Amino acid sequence: MYNDNNRVFRRNVLAASIVATAAGSPVAFAQDQEQSRTVEEVIVTATKRETSLQDTPVAVTAVSGEMLTELGIQSSIDLVKVAPGLKVSWQGPWPSFKMRGGGVAGLNGPAVPLYTNGLAGGTSWAGWLDVERVEVMRGPQGTLYGANTLGGLVNIIHKKPDTEAFDYGVTVTAGDYNLLKQEGFVNLPLSDKLAVRLTASNTDQDPLIENKGNPEGGLRDENNNYVRAQLFFAPTDTVDMNLSYSKWHNDSMGNANYGYHYVGIPINSDTGRASPFGDVLDPRKGTIAGNEAAGGRTYHNGNPATNPTGYYEVDGDFENTWQNDTETLEFELNWDVGFADLTLRARHSETENLNVWDVDQSDAIDPALWDPRTFADSGWVSGRRWTGVIDGNTGVSEGDQVDVVLNSNSDGAFRWGLGFYWADASDPDKNNGTYVWAYNDANDMSANYVPSWTYWDFYGSKSRAIYANAEYDLTEDLTVSAGVRRQEDSGFGYRNYSADPDWCWCYYAPASYVKPVSGYTDASYYTETAEWSRNEYNDVGHTDYKLAFNYVLNDEINFYGSFSTGYIPGGASGTQILDPNELDAFEFGMKSDLLDSLRLNMALYHSEYTGLSYTVYEQTANTILSRQESGGSLTSQGLEVELLWLPTDALSINAGLVLDDTTLDEYALTESRFFEGPYNEEGGYYPVRVGRSGWFADGDTDRPVAPPTYILDGKEAAFSPGYIVNLDVAYMVDLGDMGTLTPGITLYHQADYKTMNEDFPFSRQDGYTTVDLRATWETPVENLAVKAYVNNATDELYKVSQNVFSNGRIMADYGRQRTAGIRVGYNF
Repeated sequence: MYNDNNRVFRRNVLAASIVATAAGSPVAFAQDQEQSRTVEEVIVTATKRETSLQDTPVAVTAVSGEMLTELGIQSSIDLVKVAPGLKVSWQGPWPSFKMRGGGVAGLNGPAVPLYTNGLAGGTSWAGWLDVERVEVMRGPQGTLYGANTLGGLVNIIHKKPDTEAFDYGVTVTAGDYNLLKQEGFVNLPLSDKLAVRLTASNTDQDPLIENKGNPEGGLRDENNNYVRAQLFFAPTDTVDMNLSYSKWHNDSMGNANYGYHYVGIPINSDTGRASPFGDVLDPRKGTIAGNEAAGGRTYHNGNPATNPTGYYEVDGDFENTWQNDTETLEFELNWDVGFADLTLRARHSETENLNVWDVDQSDAIDPALWDPRTFADSGWVSGRRWTGVIDGNTGVSEGDQVDVVLNSNSDGAFRWGLGFYWADASDPDKNNGTYVWAYNDANDMSANYVPSWTYWDFYGSKSRAIYANAEYDLTEDLTVSAGVRRQEDSGFGYRNYSADPDWCWCYYAPASYVKPVSGYTDASYYTETAEWSRNEYNDVGHTDYKLAFNYVLNDEINFYGSFSTGYIPGGASGTQILDPNELDAFEFGMKSDLLDSLRLNMALYHSEYTGLSYTVYEQTANTILSRQESGGSLTSQGLEVELLWLPTDALSINAGLVLDDTTLDEYALTESRFFEGPYNEEGGYYPVRVGRSGWFADGDTDRPVAPPTYILDGKEAAFSPGYIVNLDVAYMVDLGDMGTLTPGITLYHQADYKTMNEDFPFSRQDGYTTVDLRATWETPVENLAVKAYVNNATDELYKVSQNVFSNGRIMADYGRQRTAGIRVGYNF
């Protein structure tokens, strides 16, 4: 009833909003213009040509580099504060974007990817400095940007070298948890045609998640550095080119892969078993002695630690590790060929990654530990003592991209663009990764037993596409446009499992701490997959198109509308080839600049996703494995509102509102991680998981039954709050000869939402509000500024991911707790 009532409310509000959008009036915010500032024109490249934000028939949020600095946005997880509708979940090292239903359920890849300088790629943590702007494009961008942009995309655009003048800037930030961050840039003109720009940062911070068992092994610390070097050359007035090299090096402890906090185990008080619909959430992370039916860990730790750690604490003996090296080489060419402008962008990228963490969070060393190789209670094998479980992955990736676009540059009524895209990441020697699960030695962290179901995946892909778009001014006020893209994808994937049918012995080589991929990638540990069982897909084609209009009502207000499609290729998932995900989307919007000091933009959207995949769990000889099936669908519809108001020279207000209704139309999930399934009304029994291996049996007759399957048709999708509100207010105080002081406050509120698509009681996150405070002093010294800040000032606790781990243990990640610091910057 709660969800249904909320849905009715949201749909009524959406209907009313259509009327409000169509009736937008400039008299709604009458004010004294003599005391106000003018909202500046913003140029964006969302359509792969430079256009005014207000004349672009796409829902775009453009955030300047100065605004990123002022609000302290230095990674993807902070961008939600200023981009209405953008949501971030965070599990493992890499956060992921979600928007307009994209990324909330059953997709074969990211639906809201991160782009850098117009090409897919970049990291959530690096490159967010010395930025020209960030463009958040909402809705499918398939005709111009290709696959994987169903919900939209985020494009970071770096500042380029400037041939006009020498320039430099530097900043130092210090904060709690021993934060020390240094950033800087230097722009060096070598001539009126040649310039160099260098940008760099170095960040150190103690873990935000404390390890009670091992102070050296926390999570969410920072130990990374970033460098970017650019060379700009403009040999003529019609040609310029830019060559850019960047490298991000990280050697930290990262974030947990499945959620760092053990929420507890839901227990059915009638049966005493772990049940997803249990009426008691027992706050522990292990079994109760002698009661296996209650779920949780049954080995590795003599003391199951019945009291979980705090919300920002873990308890383990292993020093968690996240190492990453990412290098990119980019080239951009711009050439005015007379009748058109040619732009070529190319990128080569290489990444090595390792992350390993203490998944069982056990710190006890007990001589009576369970022995995973012999199932004896000795705790010793060949003089070694096995104390816990480590989990993670290693991987390498390497790929190339080229995008070429030719845009007409005439002032006539007809404008056109042609494009070609090519990408290659098909070398299995350079695109592969291992899944790591191992039982580690308390005295030698380089030694491990590895079970037979760990694996080494090899994969690769190629893509090529041609695309075209055209727009025509039917009248002085009405413009229509159309776009089409044909893309073909090829790829493969295969998986090699551990060679030993039971367990294999391997060393986690110390060298891997220096070169991540040297651990767990010895071919002798794995059985090579037969050629006939390898999956390949060749030239799987897909055509996307878009139809749109833009109508100029008057000098202040534009209306636009569009219908567009999108897709994500099926590709390989382990040993499977998945069907593509597809999307049909409608959008109707208004963009307005009212009284010069007020910008009000709105967008209504309706998106229909099909071909969604979902997870099915299956029992194997030693554990539970997952596989993917296709056939799900969902619908996402809503309203997005953005407001920028400069009522006086001193006051600025930036706000956003999102009303969203994202519903699973056809969707099902199979569950095998609890010891007990839901009550069977017809049979009158609880299906019970037999032993640790995962098959289910009739609770009354012990006959085998299918694992529980949950039909989620018509249910609310995960990470889809009914509404989101963001508000930023800043006021500048003139201090005379002492400069200016600008205090500011950023509020961000999400309504309640589910953290998982299953309708489990524990999956819901209550609505929450975060408050960020800041005060920036522009000193009398030109370009020197000091900023004090407190993020999440009220220390709000909220989940950013949740997962059901083996044996019914609920694990979650939470957003960052309260942090504070001071930033001193010169011209940066």
